[in-house]
Amino acid sequence: MLADKNIVKYRTELINSKMKLTENELDMLYILSAQIDKNDTNFNLITFSIGELEKKTNKSWNDTRVKSSLKSLNTKPLEIIKGKNWEVYYWLSSIKYRDGIITVRFNEELKPFLLELKGRFEQVSLKNTLAIGSTYGKRIYIMLKEYEKIGHRKFNLEELQNILQVPKSLNLYSNFKKEVLDRTIREINKNTDLDIWYEETGKIRKKVVEITFFMRKNILDFKSFKESIQDLYSNEPLCYYKNRLIKCSNGKLSESGKALLYFADTSDFVDTDTAKKIWELIFNHKRYFTPKVKTKLSKI
Repeated sequence: MLADKNIVKYRTELINSKMKLTENELDMLYILSAQIDKNDTNFNLITFSIGELEKKTNKSWNDTRVKSSLKSLNTKPLEIIKGKNWEVYYWLSSIKYRDGIITVRFNEELKPFLLELKGRFEQVSLKNTLAIGSTYGKRIYIMLKEYEKIGHRKFNLEELQNILQVPKSLNLYSNFKKEVLDRTIREINKNTDLDIWYEETGKIRKKVVEITFFMRKNILDFKSFKESIQDLYSNEPLCYYKNRLIKCSNGKLSESGKALLYFADTSDFVDTDTAKKIWELIFNHKRYFTPKVKTKLSKI
């Protein structure tokens, strides 16, 4: 049966490989990958029931759909590019179904990419990957997690489209922007631990040839956001409100234990109603505040 594991670990080569999987196939792959233990030296049999799969994915499954997804997954290889060389692998060595229980095993040739990981690899939350509702969003999320500490990742547009194996209709940038990039931004920002956006950083004769994703930790709850602000901006310029500079006291150092907003020119505290409005505005623009950005002060 499926162990209660929530971390998916992949080597860099696998993360950036060429593959064309559906949303269901990716979900299946991530769930199976999460079952691999860090101490495993060989691939063990993985068994699960349809009920367990439904609980993990929050989707309806039956034996026909499971069989179809697993068979389809195993007919769609991953292709790893190494300079002018390439390698092609298939995912599973066996798939069995008996009395409502599915049993699978990963292909032994995938050991370097899934077992005893050393060097460059990434681990991501299974919960976050399953929450993203598109195959392209799932792939891009993991590729960006690899660069989370750096804070940005640059892609040649054609290379990214090739990695994602998009259909010809999405080679047109306007379509790719709408159906892949913009949808991915919405899904990742709403459902995961990353707050991301992108810029068109390379053009040739007005044609977009390069994009750069930027990423930061996504603070989804208001309380955690306020606590991070009081640490990052303690008694420093925070923003402008109606052309007046706002600062924030450090709640940890105050008698009340609250982080209070005040006007920098008079040191007067902002009244409660106005402070609430300012906090809401800041939270709605949290991308520009966490982590601290050394740019012009925001005017809200």
